[in-house]
This record gives sequence, C-alpha cells and structure tokens, in this order.
Amino acid sequence: MKRIILSLAVIAIAGIGAVGATRAYFSTSATVTGNTFSSGTLGLTISDATHPWTTGWTASTSSADLYPGQTGDMYLEMQKTGTTPNTKGTISLAATAGLPSDLASHLRFTVYFDATDTYDVTRASYTNWATTTLHGYTLAQLSAAGNPKYDLGTFASDGTGHVDIRWTVDTSLTTQGQSVTLNTVLGATQ
Repeated sequence: MKRIILSLAVIAIAGIGAVGATRAYFSTSATVTGNTFSSGTLGLTISDATHPWTTGWTASTSSADLYPGQTGDMYLEMQKTGTTPNTKGTISLAATAGLPSDLASHLRFTVYFDATDTYDVTRASYTNWATTTLHGYTLAQLSAAGNPKYDLGTFASDGTGHVDIRWTVDTSLTTQGQSVTLNTVLGATQ
C-alpha cells in the first residue's frame, strides 16, 4: 500500500510539473532607437581697454615706483561662450617671481565682480558690484595658500562679467627696490 501511495505521489508531482512547463505566456517589446546625448560647451574670452577679446595676453598692468598707501586697479571684462547655463567666474592670483619679499607681504588685493546687464562702467560707486571672497589678501598670503581659485559669481544673462582687481600697498611697507610678478587667471566653471 505504501508503494501505491508513493507511486501516485510521484505521478501527481510529475503531472503538475508537466502542466506548468507547457503553460504559455504572451510577450512583446518596443524599441526606441537613435537616442543621442551631447555634452555642452564652455569657453571664456577676456578684454580690457587695450586688448580685444582674446583668451589671454602678457603684462596688462605694470606699476613701478610703488609707495606706501598707493592704490590702483586692473579692470577686465569676461565673456562666457558656449551652451552651459549657470556659469560662474573664477579668479586666481599667482606670484611667479619676487617671493618671498617684503613687498609681497604688503601688497593687498580685493576683487570686485559685477554680472548685471547694466554695470557701472565708471566704477565710481560700485553700486552693483559684489566684493568677492578674495578681499584684502596679500600676495604672500595667496601664495602661501597655494594660489587657490576664488568664485567671482554667476555671469549675467548675456554671458558677461566685469572684474575690477584693486590693489593697495600697506602703509607699513618700508623696504625699497623690490619687485613681484604675478599671473591673473580668470576662469569659468559650471
């Protein structure tokens, strides 16, 4: 009797497996082809009073015979090109010669940035200008920090940005006859 029950159980299990194995399911698919993804572009040109739009030039500002308390500035325009939105300007000031020196420890920089479509071209009041995070640092401090990039702010809707790099010689400068050379690197990032 045990053998008969065991035989019937084996036949039942095999029957269930055969029914499940022969069951058919319908399926179909649809394909979308030709999906293309393209990266955007980003470029930057700069200009000042004597240089047309370009990607760079040599020695836009030279100041000789600096004295304690003297101030000056270098005004640059930036134009973002390309297709990327929400682009920010960056700046880095890097000493290339003259370090260490007393002059580098007493030459301070503050950078202003204006990205409005109607900027104050005279820079008399700095009404729309924002002081960036690069404010009051000496060239020696910037060099010691590894010449980091500082955010200027987001470009105007027309892709422009206006930069005024103001420099001041501390009144405590006493060493004479020194020179420092620096590179100003402007950038654009998203």
